[in-house]
Amino acid sequence: MAKKQLNITVIDMKIMRGIFGEDSHGLQTYLKNFIRITAGILQQVNSALETKSDQAALDYFHQLKGPVGSIGFKKMYRLCEQCESLISAGDWVSAMETYAKIEATLKALEVELDKKFKPA
Repeated sequence: MAKKQLNITVIDMKIMRGIFGEDSHGLQTYLKNFIRITAGILQQVNSALETKSDQAALDYFHQLKGPVGSIGFKKMYRLCEQCESLISAGDWVSAMETYAKIEATLKALEVELDKKFKPA
């Protein structure tokens, strides 16, 4: 019987398969750590946005884009870039709205991961 191929829709699975092959446990561990670390950085982003600390917020978004891009999380990457542009333009209201979308995007990954790896 062929092994069922894991598919997470919000990230580029071609990239993940290139790294993990069919090691679904390794992928699960990696993504859970990614979610935990990213959520921590997003808390720092939120604080920087609330205090309108533009350089701190831009630094945190820069920190996010590396790992986000490396797993092919394209939607989150684009939202981070958009938020950086809004902060640079001084549009804090739109930056906060975009930040909320980033949080929702990370949550979507977490929910999908939990569904895919739900114990039988």
